[in-house]
Amino acid sequence: MKLSRTKPNRILLVYPKIPQNTFWSYSHSLPFVNKKSSLPPLGLITLASLFPPQYELKLIDMNVETLKDKDLKWADAVFISAMIVQRESFLRVVERCKQFSLIIVAGGPYPTSSWEEIKDIDHFILGEGRILKNTSGNNTHCLETNFITSMDKTQLIKGYQKVLDTIYDKRLKTYFDRCNRLLDNIGEQLFFNREVHWAEIKMGIKSLIRQPLTSYGYQYLKFLGRNLLN
Repeated sequence: MKLSRTKPNRILLVYPKIPQNTFWSYSHSLPFVNKKSSLPPLGLITLASLFPPQYELKLIDMNVETLKDKDLKWADAVFISAMIVQRESFLRVVERCKQFSLIIVAGGPYPTSSWEEIKDIDHFILGEGRILKNTSGNNTHCLETNFITSMDKTQLIKGYQKVLDTIYDKRLKTYFDRCNRLLDNIGEQLFFNREVHWAEIKMGIKSLIRQPLTSYGYQYLKFLGRNLLN
């Protein structure tokens, strides 16, 4: 059994593996650009920047390297971030952490949507730290933040809006407009079959119940009608 310090100061940040047979893995296209992963774990990297300097930090992205026992022996606490698609890898990481009696902190889309069902987690970080309006998911509002910024808030939002104006078509006014454009560009394609987990079904049901009651509920219902009923 691991004997932790009174105040843990060795923090291991772990990003679980994304299954190969999913949209998020890009497993068949990454070799063409000589990459192992399609995206860095930006949430954990951002979190790392918020720790005071006296903490020792180590990041393991399991999509590009293996989580070893020596990494777990080194740590006092483990922070894990995951999407639902990473559920199986997430649960295996939690099981390994418990074997070393580590403090476990979990956040991201999967823990946020299913924290009631996830066992052995000491602390949950629910929701997202983003630049948005009323946690609507539409980052292009750019009117407020739900996290404490270290730089001038007005400057941050102004810079972020400039980035959005650069990368997004200005004719796409809402998040759902951009989703529609994405689906139109994808078209009808064949995808790998995979098992659908109960956690994913439950999250979909929650979304169907909650989203219509939000400030953007009308846009959400239009999006569903366009893509499911046509």
